[in-house]
Amino acid sequence: MDQSTLINPHNPHFTMDQLPAEFYENVLSNVSATLPKLFNPIYTRLMGGFGNAARALDKKRHTTSLKVIDGKLSQVAYYDRMILRGPQEDRAIKFRQRKYVLYKRFTEHWSLISAKLKNQLKRYAMEPGMLSLCLKSNVLENEWIQLFTSWKSLQFFSICVPFSRPLRELLENFMSQKQLLHLSNHSSNYGIPGLFLFCQFLKQDQFLVLRLDALDELLKQQILHIWSQNKHLLAGKMVRWTCEGAPMPSGCFECPERIDHGVMRLENQDFVAEHYNLRGTVGMSYQEFMKDVHCTEWRFK
Repeated sequence: MDQSTLINPHNPHFTMDQLPAEFYENVLSNVSATLPKLFNPIYTRLMGGFGNAARALDKKRHTTSLKVIDGKLSQVAYYDRMILRGPQEDRAIKFRQRKYVLYKRFTEHWSLISAKLKNQLKRYAMEPGMLSLCLKSNVLENEWIQLFTSWKSLQFFSICVPFSRPLRELLENFMSQKQLLHLSNHSSNYGIPGLFLFCQFLKQDQFLVLRLDALDELLKQQILHIWSQNKHLLAGKMVRWTCEGAPMPSGCFECPERIDHGVMRLENQDFVAEHYNLRGTVGMSYQEFMKDVHCTEWRFK
């Protein structure tokens, strides 16, 4: 039996386990990168092989996390829908949605990266699942920068520390490789160089999500300027502001639509803004709801 027959969902002998890992990663996970938990539940309601595959992924999806602390590797932690599980539990590797690497330093003392550690991280990076790097230290020697840059499968990058020159160099490397889908920034000292980099990432075809922890009026205006000059350039992308004082572009919007107790949506033909309020209730007016908004998402059509 040839491969095309084997993976045909209409073949009576076909099972979801015969689908390659690339299908779950590139079709069902990557296209949902702008959604919570990187999964679109609508897919599970579809008919046929695609819906069957989505239901299989929803049932079996999991993540793993690996910590690199002061150059030493931790044990791999396993999570099913963000719940920590034991490593002995059986999991098909093709259903792994994401694999995290958390980099942390408690000391500035430098020693060379061992060949063993490089090989372990290289194997981990090549396994199925979208690769995510979370920086919890901005102490980065050139060898670490080169190691992280070598991960061509890296798609998610999270900055949890103040900007530094090595960190900026690493970002520039990722930008030149046009590989990131998702960038989260929890730093506030990025300045004009960081602002420029964020905007350059947004312009890249493959890039989907920029997440920020604070409202930066200059960055906000620059993003809106890019959008006003070429709306197609940002189509399908999202900017998430996790902060109070929900930013809104000027323009005409339809009446606010209540999506859930804690979600309010405003929309026009080019743009969607969704506001999140943990204290939101159905009975709140739009003005009351907006007083306690803690997060706003811009979605460009």
